[in-house]
Amino acid sequence: DEEVIVVDDLDEGFEIVDGDSGSGMRIKSKKKDNVETDQGLPVMIPGQGVSEWSRYTTPEAFGKYRHTFAIVKGGSGDKTAVFGVEIPQAGSWDLEVYLPRDASIMRRALRDTDSWKFAVEDDSGSQDVTFEAQSGESGWNSLGSFELSGGETRVTLSDETEGRMVIADAIRWVRSSGSPAAGAVEE
Repeated sequence: DEEVIVVDDLDEGFEIVDGDSGSGMRIKSKKKDNVETDQGLPVMIPGQGVSEWSRYTTPEAFGKYRHTFAIVKGGSGDKTAVFGVEIPQAGSWDLEVYLPRDASIMRRALRDTDSWKFAVEDDSGSQDVTFEAQSGESGWNSLGSFELSGGETRVTLSDETEGRMVIADAIRWVRSSGSPAAGAVEE
């Protein structure tokens, strides 16, 4: 359906960019000895820290076949998750972010969370958006309406937050009439 486009953390359009590597190169994994990975990301083990983007499997996450999300400890903004997609036609598109249902890990993560920093980029430029994650609802949450030029579009989620965690599950673009954002603040 060209009216609704979803990018999940397991889709081809999802990638992790780690500024710590010095080069800012895209990475699929930082394979360490004895670390189990899931499509290139370390598997998150509850109770252990997540200093780098890791993948967590839970039925509460969004997913077509498997229900997972990527999670990282709040940081300075040098670790990002990127949702890339080809927008079929220029025009107004609503952007939504998916928050997993009230899994215990989500309750802990969101209890001490703060705003999350997104950037929307296409051929016409880049727009920064702040999402108040603590007041987000389980399921789809609006980040606003954007005038897109069509073609390659990237939504980047930074690890920069005053809170404990940042979660990258899925984003959804829906063709819109340009309705104003609810729950997001454009910068």
